[in-house]
Amino acid sequence: MKKQTKVICWLAGICCLLPAVVGLVLYSRLPDQVAVHWGFGGEPNGFMHKFGACFGIPLLTAALYGVMIAVTWVELRRKKVSQRVMRGIVWIFPAVSWVASGAIYCTAMGIALRIDLLSMILLGTILILLGNYLPKCRPNGVIGFRCSWTFSSESVWEKTHLLAGRLFVVCGVLVILFSFWQLWVVSLVLLLAACLIPFVYAGVLYHREQKNS
Repeated sequence: MKKQTKVICWLAGICCLLPAVVGLVLYSRLPDQVAVHWGFGGEPNGFMHKFGACFGIPLLTAALYGVMIAVTWVELRRKKVSQRVMRGIVWIFPAVSWVASGAIYCTAMGIALRIDLLSMILLGTILILLGNYLPKCRPNGVIGFRCSWTFSSESVWEKTHLLAGRLFVVCGVLVILFSFWQLWVVSLVLLLAACLIPFVYAGVLYHREQKNS
């Protein structure tokens, strides 16, 4: 792993934990029970003690981030995962940590937020980010649409991830737009389609190659 990538990975991990520092500063001003989950209408329907919300959520995000880094480490050493792709994707975890903790702190302090809108905008942004990086992924065991069809040839992998990248970008933009009209079901259907269509496409490409050979 290049030094630049290592530095970025460490910075992203630290950023996952920074909301806990903010929680420590605000701790005395927060109520004992804070909202940590909201329904599609934006109404809170899940609560947690402020200690768990302030420190548990950033720690959980950082732990998941650490697992992701550990899993991809071998692929990075084997140069199966692009360093450029890795440097972009790692920032998804700090973004989730900051948005989740920020929503919890603001709501607990009486600051009105459209949590449902905020969540869908975050989801759409992540999809756009992934969509830009998917076509740059080479065959690997961690990132991408991994199945026997896509691993069957470089051509199937490349074509599948080119399509997937375009679908994710379009889906991300539509999810963000539809969130302003609270079209949650439509957004979820689009997300499901963006995840399933590349697998179907990979199967079609694989069987076409088999038939031609």
